[in-house]
Amino acid sequence: EYFVNNILFGLKTHIVNISGNAINTIYAPLERAMGATLAGQFSRSKSEIAELFSTLEFMKAGLRQARKAAAKDMPLLTQERKLDAQTTNVRSISSKAQGVDPDTLEGMMLDGVGKFINLPGRGLVAADEMFKVVTYLRRLKRNMIEVGLGRFPDDPKAAMTHANKLMDAALNEDRALTKEGMYERGLQEAKEAGLKSTAARNYASNYVVKYWDTEVG
Repeated sequence: EYFVNNILFGLKTHIVNISGNAINTIYAPLERAMGATLAGQFSRSKSEIAELFSTLEFMKAGLRQARKAAAKDMPLLTQERKLDAQTTNVRSISSKAQGVDPDTLEGMMLDGVGKFINLPGRGLVAADEMFKVVTYLRRLKRNMIEVGLGRFPDDPKAAMTHANKLMDAALNEDRALTKEGMYERGLQEAKEAGLKSTAARNYASNYVVKYWDTEVG
């Protein structure tokens, strides 16, 4: 644990991680839009571009979730971890891992030292969480718009109104992020169906949309 965090301590590591996440967040929908355009699927291309432009809309929610992830020292939206060493939410340098009463001086000192040593790891978790949340929410919005259009195919205004109702319900108190394991269950179903990468995330997003469409009615 000390060795891994010592490697991550350099500023360059975090700059590369954030830059890589940012580039991928922007590039992914652009790549899909280009592919859809070349295939003559112009409506899909338009949806991909709209998804890209909704990125900034969800940055605040992403930052809010990143702070929570950093405070808890663990990913929240999914349990995916970038480091193989991060296989548990119990850090080795902690009173719990060492079997020490956290209310004793020894326990408090052990937890304090552990939190300090794990600062680089927390930074990595927080940055990844922010971009995961932004990508998830913008895809969620896109899928909700598709649900609205499916329900009101001849009335775009009513379709958007329905989509906005779904999104408002999902974003109220960050419920789309805190609903226990919902997105994770969607990813698991996608994995069992043999889906990967973008297809798996899209499946999981639609899994969440169905919940809110049922709840909002």
